[in-house]
Amino acid sequence: LFPSVIPAVASGGTAQGVLFNDYDSAFNTLRDWVNGSLDLFRDELTLILFPVFVHCFLDLIAKGLVKDAHI
Repeated sequence: LFPSVIPAVASGGTAQGVLFNDYDSAFNTLRDWVNGSLDLFRDELTLILFPVFVHCFLDLIAKGLVKDAHI
């Protein structure tokens, strides 16, 4: 689902290897997929967006990309 981020994150990418744009693009893809899902599943799938956002935010900070992690 997120081909640009998975290899970098799985390999423990560094600040140079994992860019904010990768996280932004992957999260936007997930959000668009959730919003485009069937009405039957959308409410439940929407619940995963905030925890995924928080994980990405904290991961950016942990990788030293504090400037990119601003809201």
